[in-house]
Amino acid sequence: MKDHVRKNSELIEEIAVLKRRIKELEQSASERERTEEALNQAREFLSLAIAAGGVGIWDCNSDSSDPSPSRFPRWLVSPQ
Repeated sequence: MKDHVRKNSELIEEIAVLKRRIKELEQSASERERTEEALNQAREFLSLAIAAGGVGIWDCNSDSSDPSPSRFPRWLVSPQ
């Protein structure tokens, strides 16, 4: 009987640990969703600002110093 009670208490503790882990994962997923939404809003704002300001995003090759259009902004320059 003692072994049975011990096993039950171990299972109850394991269930409690799993419930805490599920809650942590749910909170992490919610935080990720908020972060992704903020990133999407920032990208949209940047896109609108670039379009409204008539500027472009350029990278500069450090070896040749040649500017080229970029997907990854390093700095903004006015096109001339």
